[in-house]
Amino acid sequence: IWALLQLEPDNADYAEIAVPRLAAGLSNELPRVRKESAVTLGKLGEKSASAVPALQQALADEIPEVRVEALIA
Repeated sequence: IWALLQLEPDNADYAEIAVPRLAAGLSNELPRVRKESAVTLGKLGEKSASAVPALQQALADEIPEVRVEALIA
């Protein structure tokens, strides 16, 4: 998913596939996965609007870097 979005960040079909999976990644057990999910959602901008509830929950993450990236997103 990440690679597809890097190749074609404006592709709406890729975003539609990616956003739910990235939102789920925000609750992954691995902090790096949570952080990178938030970073990628932030890069998608308005296309990641459906992930806002998951991003809001990520603001309470135990890892500061995850919280920061969720806030930026």
